[in-house]
Amino acid sequence: MTPHGVAIPPQSKYQIPSHYVENKKRVGSYDEHSDLGIYIEKLRIDQATPPGVKGPNFSHYHLNNKGTHHSPRPGASDPGFGVLKNDLVVK
Repeated sequence: MTPHGVAIPPQSKYQIPSHYVENKKRVGSYDEHSDLGIYIEKLRIDQATPPGVKGPNFSHYHLNNKGTHHSPRPGASDPGFGVLKNDLVVK
C-alpha cells in the first residue's frame, strides 16, 4: 500500500526499487538521482481518477516520466516497476 492509499500487488515486479527516492513535492512519485545532480522521475503511482474527471478510473502507474498508463488490470500494459534504464525494463 502506498502512503496515499493505492494497493500494490505483492509480486516482486511491483517492489519499488530501493535506490528510488520518494519525491516530497509530488505524492506517489519516485525519482532517481542523476549524475548531473538532478532527480528524474522513474515511477509514479496514481490513484484512480474520480468519476466525471478526465483520466482512467482505476489506479495505475507511469514509468520514466511518460504518459502511458500501466496497470495490473487484466488486458492492460503491465511491465511492473522494475529497474529502469534508458526507458527499458531490466529484469
